[in-house]
Amino acid sequence: LDNHSGWKNRFVNTAVREMHEELQYDIQKLGINDHYHFAPLSSSEDNSQIQQHKQQSPQLPFLTILGQTQPVPSMRGSKVTPIIGAINYDLPLCTSEQFPTLFPCNPEEVDWIFTVPLRELMDKETSEPLRREEKDGERVSEKKKDDRQAPWGPVFPVPENDGRKREGDKIWGLTGIVLRPLLKTVFGPVFGTDDASGYVDATDGEAVGNATRAKL
Repeated sequence: LDNHSGWKNRFVNTAVREMHEELQYDIQKLGINDHYHFAPLSSSEDNSQIQQHKQQSPQLPFLTILGQTQPVPSMRGSKVTPIIGAINYDLPLCTSEQFPTLFPCNPEEVDWIFTVPLRELMDKETSEPLRREEKDGERVSEKKKDDRQAPWGPVFPVPENDGRKREGDKIWGLTGIVLRPLLKTVFGPVFGTDDASGYVDATDGEAVGNATRAKL
């Protein structure tokens, strides 16, 4: 992860704005004053800014921005720069009545919001040919006679016990491509292994995602 100050304003403001537009959460209703802050760097200047923030407001913001990854090419050819952040507060289960109250979501952009334990993402990763879906539902790679001609990408599960889950719902495409190196490189050592082929028990950290009509 790159945690250099040069990208902070432009990329982070865009990412946080898009996240808020899709999830539609209200930090005031959550009893939180500040939307986000940045994880401290090693420099004394950034650490002093963190200490100053703590003195002014001992309450943590809703989000901590951890950094950014290298730009990732989308299936349409454009480059996307993922911003990685962590919600600083425990969330209710995505199947609970409280969860949709906290994250009502924008129905024009999102069908449903869910959480997945990191361990489950690590243990249940599979792969399949990447099939880009157009707005009319036509899958581009299905025009090819053989799926072996299509690039393969990682696939991760969505909650099976959520009544909103539809057949074929999954985490894949650009989201899956961004998730794979984070799970293996960043969370692998945290979960007790540097081996990309396996993981061990650790905390019950969760990843928040959403399923959209255009791509699941």
